[in-house]
Amino acid sequence: MQKTIALSLLLLATTLQAAVTPEPLTRVCTVTLSYEKADRTLEHVLAILDEVAEQRVQIVCLPAECVPTNGGSAAQTALQAIATKARARRIFIASGLLEKDGPKVYSTTRASRWAGAL
Repeated sequence: MQKTIALSLLLLATTLQAAVTPEPLTRVCTVTLSYEKADRTLEHVLAILDEVAEQRVQIVCLPAECVPTNGGSAAQTALQAIATKARARRIFIASGLLEKDGPKVYSTTRASRWAGAL
């Protein structure tokens, strides 16, 4: 009988703790940008990432071609800057950019983990 009461009290305590302790939230944000040149610059995108990080967002999805590039070195620079921002702000960022492979240009989505890896 005492074991049953002790087990019941343990179960009740666990249930109460679960009710009082909320599940951790994951904050997700999708970013939309106009097609105005001023809105689609690397500096503007990085500023938006700072803004959403201040709101404790953990996962950010940027739009396709968030920074217009020809897929060459400017795209690599943008990817590195976004990865650096992910590391600095400890957020996961999905970004859409053009990338070049030989003569072909592809619209790609890259994920930058909070650890900063691509």
